[in-house]
Amino acid sequence: MPSVLPHSSKIRSDAEDYLDEITGSVVDARDRLRASSDFRGVYKATLAADSVLAHLGSPRCRPSLKSHRTAIRRTLPPYCLGQHAFTRLALRQAVELTFWTIYFSDHPVEWANFEQPSSAHVRDPGLPITYAAHREPSFYRAYARELFEAEPSGMAKRAVGALSREYGVLSSDVHPTGMRSTRALGLAIDSPSSSELARLRRSHREVCASMCIVLAASNTRRFNTLSAVQRAWMDWLVGAPRSKTLRAGPFGLM
Repeated sequence: MPSVLPHSSKIRSDAEDYLDEITGSVVDARDRLRASSDFRGVYKATLAADSVLAHLGSPRCRPSLKSHRTAIRRTLPPYCLGQHAFTRLALRQAVELTFWTIYFSDHPVEWANFEQPSSAHVRDPGLPITYAAHREPSFYRAYARELFEAEPSGMAKRAVGALSREYGVLSSDVHPTGMRSTRALGLAIDSPSSSELARLRRSHREVCASMCIVLAASNTRRFNTLSAVQRAWMDWLVGAPRSKTLRAGPFGLM
């Protein structure tokens, strides 16, 4: 009985045609990005955050800030390839990593449990270490919010609020709620409007800025030794009003 499926040679030919089609779409996206101020803004914010985070990291950080830097760096390739949902996903990961670091840097025993590959959510308070190590994302956000209540400038608490708001918006790309009203097959390459690109640029910068503020506030010793270049990146990233507050002091957990 002859197969109703296409022959392997046909599959190979179709796959090559598809690759050519996608490659052409990527080239078109590249040409559009050359003149895009939104892309340059995302690129610049990535450079700024990476430079600051490279200095804020310390052996005390759990997880290492290399994880945060990786997440922020990973926002760029999918942006360039027209896969903006994956850019937003990487931003969401950066937010979650930030709240983990604030909590687990203060809780090394729980972190050791969290790192175990076999561990999972436990709702039994009778296992306090495992229970405290595996909680819902809102728990870690709430911990950061309470921790920074006493931060004198108020910047860290506001940054936690900003990250929480961004997390809620970015979560629509993790859950299928953003696709519930789809009535047609989507294209492999996103074609966002100018307003959507501007919104993504603002969201990207806000996540980078608020993440750096929160992590700097939790480690003022490292923050106070930023180089001139890193401080300039921080000033640009957070913007003039917040930069002025940072420099006026006092700032951070003492």
